[in-house]
Amino acid sequence: MNKYSTLTLFFFILLLSSAVNAATLNSCTVRNTQCSAGELTLFKLSSSTNAHAELASQNNYNYLVCCSGTSLSNTCSASASIVLALSTTTNAHVEQNDQGNYVNNVCLDTIDSNSVTCSYSNDCRTLGPNHQCVAEISSVTNAHIGDCNSPYTIKVCCATFGAGGTTPSRLYLRSFPIIIPADGVSES
Repeated sequence: MNKYSTLTLFFFILLLSSAVNAATLNSCTVRNTQCSAGELTLFKLSSSTNAHAELASQNNYNYLVCCSGTSLSNTCSASASIVLALSTTTNAHVEQNDQGNYVNNVCLDTIDSNSVTCSYSNDCRTLGPNHQCVAEISSVTNAHIGDCNSPYTIKVCCATFGAGGTTPSRLYLRSFPIIIPADGVSES
């Protein structure tokens, strides 16, 4: 193997290892049971529709909002995105994160350098290909909540993004080798 091939292989492995560890949000599902292995309990509901909510740390409700993906967390760190705000820690009405009436936040975060964004739409796909429906709410504040098949028109949509929050956390590789000379000077 010549020095160019070795260097190209090194950069490919470096890119691949950073992509493997990138946070992703694949989907969120309401379950009337425990979340599956590898899923994150984001918050809990009193029912799958027309429901009240509670923080994941509470133990009053059996319906769990379970999110699959990698490197996800429900902590409310400085880099986290507020999914919804709850009126109390349990038996709560919910509101969008831009309303400011409630102080009990449901947060989605990553444990790597990626970021999360959560917003609201009648169709998460219009926000971009990475946006996943987390739940649906009945209004912007003082709302009931349900799964993504509820009769409500406001979908709670979240997505993970690469460091800096500008690009999706997906890796696209060229199908041909990239040759970088060891001395950093391209050949003429």
